[in-house]
Amino acid sequence: MQSENNTHSQPFVLIIEKNTLLANQLDFVLKMAGFQSLPVASVVEALAVLKKRLPDVILSSVNLGTFSGFDLLRRLRAEFPSQRLYVSVTTVAGREIAEGKLKDLADMIFYAPLDFAWIVR
Repeated sequence: MQSENNTHSQPFVLIIEKNTLLANQLDFVLKMAGFQSLPVASVVEALAVLKKRLPDVILSSVNLGTFSGFDLLRRLRAEFPSQRLYVSVTTVAGREIAEGKLKDLADMIFYAPLDFAWIVR
């Protein structure tokens, strides 16, 4: 799959978060900072978007219900091994647990509560 990133003037962020309020807050903050963003609530929805367009950044929760953020990240790294995907993960898990499980999967880890100003830097 070819990334469409070069055809859009604003960086595209895919938000994967089952908490609708948090997803909408992230979407709003990112759009106000000049990004294109799209919130989805599940791994299934995220994979459907990824088949059409690769984002510049994926901002995903770890706790996604049936499929976890860990499952999603493993799948992304397997399906797009040559594609540079910048993946950030949000979690309420303890630092040691999250960093141990995410060490080779995520490029960056954000811990709750989220600092929205820091995310858009």
